[in-house]
Amino acid sequence: MFGYTAQEAIGQHITLIIPPDRQDEERMILERMKQGEQVNHFETVRRRKDGTEFYISVTISPVKDAAGHIVGASKVARDISERKQADRALSESEERFRAIVETTPECVKLVTFEGTLLLMNPPGLAMVGADCAEMVVGKNVYDLIAASDRDRFQAFNEKICLGERGSLEFDMVGLNGQSHHMQTHAAPLRLADGNVVQLAVTRDITEQNLNEEQLRVSEERLRQLADRLENEVSIRTKELEERNAEVLQQAGQLRELSNRLVQSQDEERRRIARELHDSAGQVVAALGMSLANLNRYVGHNPIIGKAVEDSQDMVQQLTREIRTMSYLLHPPLLDENGLSGAISWYIQGVRERSGLNIELCISEDFGRLVTDMELAVFRIVQESLTNIHRHSNSKTAAILLSRNPDSVSIEIKDEGRGIPPEKLAWIQSQRSGVGITGMRERVRHFGGVLNIESNNKGTIVSVTLPCPTTAVLDPETVPQDTIAKHQPAKLTTR
Repeated sequence: MFGYTAQEAIGQHITLIIPPDRQDEERMILERMKQGEQVNHFETVRRRKDGTEFYISVTISPVKDAAGHIVGASKVARDISERKQADRALSESEERFRAIVETTPECVKLVTFEGTLLLMNPPGLAMVGADCAEMVVGKNVYDLIAASDRDRFQAFNEKICLGERGSLEFDMVGLNGQSHHMQTHAAPLRLADGNVVQLAVTRDITEQNLNEEQLRVSEERLRQLADRLENEVSIRTKELEERNAEVLQQAGQLRELSNRLVQSQDEERRRIARELHDSAGQVVAALGMSLANLNRYVGHNPIIGKAVEDSQDMVQQLTREIRTMSYLLHPPLLDENGLSGAISWYIQGVRERSGLNIELCISEDFGRLVTDMELAVFRIVQESLTNIHRHSNSKTAAILLSRNPDSVSIEIKDEGRGIPPEKLAWIQSQRSGVGITGMRERVRHFGGVLNIESNNKGTIVSVTLPCPTTAVLDPETVPQDTIAKHQPAKLTTR
């Protein structure tokens, strides 16, 4: 135990195994031995040969000779280091448990099977209205339970003390008579004497329940409000849907009216063009023939001759103006030769009147379209070139017409100053003037798409129209020999 051999220890002073700070302890023991006393289970510290110290339990008895005189002492030592370590660990554990219990904000208590309260921490004492532990510890905890919950709590306590775990909500009545709604979580705890008690952590949930009830009431109110709101929204949505349907119907009617207006404009242009060509043109032609006949009878009167010649020049100029106006209102080439011939003729006139350099490209497989679509494409080109001439200050313009099995594409671009951003935004929001509105309505009539892009380098007008699978010619406006001789146009650049 001490690390010595018999030869090393026997004959040495007993202080060999006593630490320096325990020397007085040994002298006290020897004095008691001289008086014939016995020391039982004295716990102390001794030192081994290697200098380490350890706990021992010593029983010391006096040794007497034959005459009964005390001549020494008999010691029985037992190493209790492990028990001391266990006791120290237990003490530390108890201290930690006590610290946890003391600092836990909830009520921590120990209750016996019979209901006796063994321990309650300060927060628990405050919950029950006790100023000190003596007011409740050692007394029956059932006295603090509301009468309506007492039997349930007793059954719960007994179940825990029999080894089960569980939770319980109950009403507690404090020493001041104030009621609290409590929630406890409990587990069995075996004490050193072998008895099992209830170890419980209990918290006051009165305010929590009140908050939950208020929350439930608020949620119910919100649910009712949401139901009313949903009902109102449903009613309003139905009204808006009905109103939207009316607006869509009116929009459809407006588009139909706009389409009819465009058709009426085209028909009126065609009628006026025919009247100018047939009626006014014939009158002017007759006037020209009359002036020619009159010129033969003028003789040698130079004044009248000059007047007749000037009149003939004006008649010829008027004839050209009527023909140009008639063609602009409704070009007959559009019906006879299709877009290629009509647009080429129109471009030539714009070149002569404005000096604008215009390039026209038509894909070689473009062919003919239905009459209304050809007229729509012609008007789009006409309106775009008019805008370029009036507003862009561009010296050039390019027109590209192409076609595939599904669609017809038109692109007109210039190199002018472009459209101001605010006006472009106004146009793109479909709040444009009469000319672009007319283009948009023509495109919409065929289910197409119109797009206008512009910057300080120029403007591009792009149109895509869904194309019929086969070209259809109007037999009332196109001569039969034109239909018979019609072939797809080749790629042309003018």
